Amino acid sequence: MKNVTGRFSELKGEKGQFYKIENYDCMEDFFMTITSSSDIWNFCWAQGGITAGRIDCDHAIFPYYTADKVSDAKSYTGAYTSILIEKEEPILWEPFSSLSASPAIRKSLEKNLTRNIYKNTAGTEIWFEEINNELNLSFRYGWTSSTKYGLVRKSVITNLSNKNVSLKILDGCRNILPACVDADFQNNNSVLLDAYKKTDLDEKSNLAIFAVSSIVTDKAEPSEGLFANTCWFSTDDKILLNPDAPIQF
Repeated sequence: MKNVTGRFSELKGEKGQFYKIENYDCMEDFFMTITSSSDIWNFCWAQGGITAGRIDCDHAIFPYYTADKVSDAKSYTGAYTSILIEKEEPILWEPFSSLSASPAIRKSLEKNLTRNIYKNTAGTEIWFEEINNELNLSFRYGWTSSTKYGLVRKSVITNLSNKNVSLKILDGCRNILPACVDADFQNNNSVLLDAYKKTDLDEKSNLAIFAVSSIVTDKAEPSEGLFANTCWFSTDDKILLNPDAPIQF
C-alpha cells in the first residue's frame, strides 16, 4: 500500500523551495493553476490534462474546456513522452500513460512505479515525476512560463543506477491549437476546425508553426489568418509533426 505524504523539499537543478506530494496518484485527482507574471494562464489536473494560453480563452495554446473535459482530454492533449530502453529485448516506457487506464490495468502496471508532484512556493512552476523502480530510471517534466517566450515545458530523465543505459526518447506535446481560433469555435466546431488547421516546420530554425489556412467564414471574401502559434525545442533534435509519431516510434 502506497502512502501519500507531503513536505517541503528542494528539486535538483531548480531554484527555490518546492512542496512535494509523494504518491499523489493515490489521491483523488485535483485541479491546479500555475501563476505567471505576465498574461499567460495555465490550468491542469494532477493526473493529466491541461489548458493554457495567453490573455484569454480566445488565445489558447491547448484547447480551452471546462475542467471535466480538460481531464477527459488527458490522453491526447498536453505533454507526451515515450522512452525506448535499448537492450537485447528493447523495453518501451511511456511515463504517466497508465493514468488513463482502467483501475484494474492501472494496478497491474503501477506496481513498480512511484509518482511525485512538486510545486514551488510562488506557484509559478510545477513538476510531475515518475520513478520506474524496475528500470532504475526517473522521468519528470515541468510547466512554467516566460514573459518573453510564453509557455515553457521542461523535461529531465535520470539514471538511478551506476550502469550505463542507452535510450531513445520521443518527447513533446500534442493537440496544440493554431492561432486565430476563439473558444466558441473550438468547442462547437472542432471537427470543422480540423479541416482548416495547417502545421509547418521551418527546418532552418526548427520552429513548428501552427496556423489556419484561412479564417472560417461564410462570406465570399478572402479572410487570411495572419497569426500563428509557434513551438520549438532548446535542443537540436529532429522535430516530428506527424500525429502518428508515437505509433511509428
